[in-house]
Amino acid sequence: MKPLNSYYLFLLIFLAFIFSNCENKKVPSQDFVHQNFLSDVRLGDGVPLQLTVSIRWELEDVNNFYNQFVTMDSFNQVILKPRSMELVKNVSNEFPSVDSVFSHNRQQYINTIKDELLTNLGEAGIVINEIIISDITFPVSYT
Repeated sequence: MKPLNSYYLFLLIFLAFIFSNCENKKVPSQDFVHQNFLSDVRLGDGVPLQLTVSIRWELEDVNNFYNQFVTMDSFNQVILKPRSMELVKNVSNEFPSVDSVFSHNRQQYINTIKDELLTNLGEAGIVINEIIISDITFPVSYT
């Protein structure tokens, strides 16, 4: 019976060693998607728009992320949504009129916003993979 008890003791010590070295961090196995509703986005002529923006992102540095944020949703509320709003407002202000965005420059407007968010939304340890603008709502008085 001694060899069997030694085997279990060794296995128990080995498992304790393995689990003691784990930091108990959640390791994401997929991309994360957050959808944000951005209101009162003003064009150059002051006309307000509302946009629905979906952000697909992933973690590169899990430990750094969890040192700063408790959940993915807290990261969205503290970083992604406010930074998206700021970047979208800056881009929107460069488009002079609602007429151009409503008609012939709509795709250019969307592409410019996507490029700006893809380039400037991420931070160390975070990769922005895709931006989807699913809805642009113009003021009822305009439409």
